[in-house]
Amino acid sequence: MKRCSLSICLSILLTAFPSVLCARSAIFILMERYDPNTELALEGQVLRDLTVKGASSDRPVVIPVSMKGRVIFVILGPHWFVRNMGIYLRKGELVRVVGSKVYGRDGRLYIIARELFISGGKSYRIYIFRNKRYVPFWYRTKETGYPMRR
Repeated sequence: MKRCSLSICLSILLTAFPSVLCARSAIFILMERYDPNTELALEGQVLRDLTVKGASSDRPVVIPVSMKGRVIFVILGPHWFVRNMGIYLRKGELVRVVGSKVYGRDGRLYIIARELFISGGKSYRIYIFRNKRYVPFWYRTKETGYPMRR
């Protein structure tokens, strides 16, 4: 009897809240769908400041970038990895993103970043998120040089 009522409660819960089935967010799933066949390079302006601080998590860091009058969301990587790299962005900074184009469930266009070039006047910063085989650097410590701390 207890098993039956537990099964019924579980099926009601999963029917009412299908997001419970997936522990990862939709953007996290997109982050793993890098396709080199859809790779492109785009330039635009950052629409809001980005400073990654605080507790580490696997939550992906997404930045809105205005490119040719259209807002495109750039997925950089997990919060803890972006924080360890020391990435910061200021509203209005010019960026060049090389990455894979993908559409999310919400209909938005996302670019899964492989490289990010930030030009700020006389200086620039370059961040690389994936190796030559398109594998994210946060998967292996040997390839990154960064500790896999979370």
